[in-house]
Amino acid sequence: MFGLLTFILTVGFVPSSPRTNLCRPADSFSAGMIQHFNAVVTGTDAGNTRLREAYKLLLVTTSPAVTLVTDESECLLAKAAVEDRFTDGTTTSQVYVFRIGTTRIAASAAKMSRDQILIDIFDSSYNYLTTLQM
Repeated sequence: MFGLLTFILTVGFVPSSPRTNLCRPADSFSAGMIQHFNAVVTGTDAGNTRLREAYKLLLVTTSPAVTLVTDESECLLAKAAVEDRFTDGTTTSQVYVFRIGTTRIAASAAKMSRDQILIDIFDSSYNYLTTLQM
């Protein structure tokens, strides 16, 4: 009904080459992001409504609202979308991918600093929508 949202967090950097295991497995970071985005896309209070608008996400009423993707073909698409955002030719080794609604979210270790993570949001065709600072 609401389609697909995918969250992508890249980790590590390697030269481009054919690779399997592009999807990051479940861990404490992915669990935290699932919890955060689940609250945002299912919450009906004013605060979550504002976050959905800022993140360009839709209200999700289906269950589960957020899932970790482990499909290699989906992670390959997500990895390419993240790498397209880099202007210096940086490549990535793995990505976190989450499905929520009709939007995709991407964050890269290359964009991480000690104080923040930048998360790129893409639509279901991997067209860039916005970047979040978390």
